[in-house]
Amino acid sequence: MIASNFIEQGYPKKMVLQVVGIARSSYYYQPKPSNTKRGIAKSEYTLTTDGEVVSNAQVIKDIEEILAEEFVDYGYLKVTHWLRQEKNYIINPKKCII
Repeated sequence: MIASNFIEQGYPKKMVLQVVGIARSSYYYQPKPSNTKRGIAKSEYTLTTDGEVVSNAQVIKDIEEILAEEFVDYGYLKVTHWLRQEKNYIINPKKCII
């Protein structure tokens, strides 16, 4: 890179980058490794109001149990309310989307 050569020779970075037409943010940019994942890791458990830890596999079994009954037309909202009221899970609507 031409700008690096002039900066190594002792010219001020600000002046060299203005002459070359490169923004300082572009000069200092360092890409992140491609193998890093962004965001929060998926939860592996759910808490109850009693403070008990329950695996998500058990929550899925509970959902399958209520939906296995004949003529049940529960959507995610009713399932969420059922899990909160009957099973005492601390749960948000996103947990029901499996």
